[in-house]
Amino acid sequence: MAPSDGNYIDSYGHLLTNSGFIFTYLVLFCYRQIESTEYVDDLFELKSRYGVPMLSQFAELVNREMFWVVTEVCSEHNLVRRSKIIKQFIKIARKYLEPFSVFLSHILHQ
Repeated sequence: MAPSDGNYIDSYGHLLTNSGFIFTYLVLFCYRQIESTEYVDDLFELKSRYGVPMLSQFAELVNREMFWVVTEVCSEHNLVRRSKIIKQFIKIARKYLEPFSVFLSHILHQ
């Protein structure tokens, strides 16, 4: 469904423009819970007592969201609405994911 105000509702009834909540959830509740040792353990495939539970959970969440985006785009049969949905996801990525990648690159290169 594509209302005239530019907000799009996916097939599950979620508002696609509520991307601020999605980004806040990813950063504050998921990303911050990852222990720094998890990155090292995962990168060098080390078997520590702690393991990589939060890193795995974060990766699973990102994979589910990617699947959700692909499903939303592919399930729309009308090409005009499909292009609007793609445009909306691109706006979300530009607004929230690009600053996040800059933030991560600054952390990793210090």
